[in-house]
Amino acid sequence: MADIVRGGSFRINQASGGADSIRYEMAKIKPQVIAVAGGKGGVGKSLFASMLSICLASFGRRTVAIDMDFNGANLYGYLNINDFTGSLNSFWGNKSHSLVDMVQNTQFPKLDAIPFRSDLFDPSTLKSWQQRRFLREMRKLNAEFVIVDIGSASEEFSYKVFLNADIRLVLSTSDMFSVLNTFSFIRSALYFGIRHYFRESPAVHQVLEECGQLIDGKLVKPLDRMRKCLPATVRREFITGFWQNFRPKIVLNGVRPTDSLDDFKLLGPVVQDLLDVDLDYWGQVRFDLNLREAVLQRRPDQYFRSFGKASSDVFRMVVRRLLAPVAQKEVAPVGHRPLWKFEPETGCSADKVHCRSNCLLYPSCSSRGAGNECLRIEQQPFSKAH
Repeated sequence: MADIVRGGSFRINQASGGADSIRYEMAKIKPQVIAVAGGKGGVGKSLFASMLSICLASFGRRTVAIDMDFNGANLYGYLNINDFTGSLNSFWGNKSHSLVDMVQNTQFPKLDAIPFRSDLFDPSTLKSWQQRRFLREMRKLNAEFVIVDIGSASEEFSYKVFLNADIRLVLSTSDMFSVLNTFSFIRSALYFGIRHYFRESPAVHQVLEECGQLIDGKLVKPLDRMRKCLPATVRREFITGFWQNFRPKIVLNGVRPTDSLDDFKLLGPVVQDLLDVDLDYWGQVRFDLNLREAVLQRRPDQYFRSFGKASSDVFRMVVRRLLAPVAQKEVAPVGHRPLWKFEPETGCSADKVHCRSNCLLYPSCSSRGAGNECLRIEQQPFSKAH
C-alpha cells in the first residue's frame, strides 16, 4: 500500500486512529465498492458490514465504511464512533462537496468510516445532482475497499448505489418472511435497473409493466419473454451490459443449529424461475452469543478476539471471496445455469494465505504458526441444493 501512495498528496487525521489513518486529497487507486443490503430490517447487515470492514482492514487493506441506511443508520454504533463533526449529513447538507472531508477515524488501523444520522435527514429532499455527486465521490475515496451499508433500500437512490457497486451483497435469515423480503428486494433492484437502462424507451417500459404484474405470486409474463421482444442488437447489448452482470451475492446470517433452511433453499430456484437471475451463495454466518455481548458493550475490538462461530465465518468468507487469488469477477456465459450451492465453490485455494502474528484471530487460534499456511481456511465438502 505504501508504494501506491508514496509521493501522493495527503494529510494525516490525528484522531483515535493515529498516524496510520490517512485521508487523501485525491484517490490514487480505484476502490472496490461492496454494497451490503437486506430485504428487511433486523437481518444483521450493519453488524456484518462492520465485521467485514474490520476484517479487511486487519489484512492491511485500507477500507472505508459508509453508512447509507436511510431508515435506521447505526453503523456508527457498531464501530463505536461518537464524532459527527463530519458525516454524511454534512455532505447531503452541502457543507462539503467531497466525501473525503467526511471521513472519520476508527480505533482500527487502516479502517475509516463515514457515519450518518438517519433521524436527522429526510431522503425525499435528495436531488438528482446530489445523488450523482455521491456516486462520483464514492469512487474517489482512496481505499482498496469501500463498504456501503444501504439498508433495505426503500428509496430509489439506495437501488442506484446497490446497482453501482462492484459486489452486491444481500443478507437474509432463514425464516420465511426474510426470504420473501429478500426475493422482493432482488426483484425491485432488477426492475429499477431495467427501467434505468431503458429510460429513453417508453415501449420497453410498457412491456416491463406487463411483466411486473403478479397473479397468485406468479409473473403474468416472465422477464425472459420481454428480452425476446427486443430487437436483436438491443437484446444483445442489454444482456451483456446489464442482465448478465446482475448477480447478487447472498449471505445467510444468524443461523442457529435448530433453524430450518427449507424456505431459504428455494430462494435460488425461485429467483431463476421468476426473474431469470442467477444468485451466488457466499456462505452463512452462525449466531454467536459472544458477538452479541460485544455489540451490547459497544466493543468492536472484541468482535474477532475469540474465534467464535460468527467471527470464524466472516473471516473465512473474506479470505475465500475477497482476498484469495481466485477471487476474481466471473461473468457466466449466456445460457449458463449454475446450481444454487450452499457451500463456497471449490477451487478457492488458501495456499497463499499464511499465518501472521498480527491476525485478529492469532491470540486465540489453536492452529497458529507464524509463516505457515492458514489452517483455518480449510477446504470442506461441498453440498448442492436443488
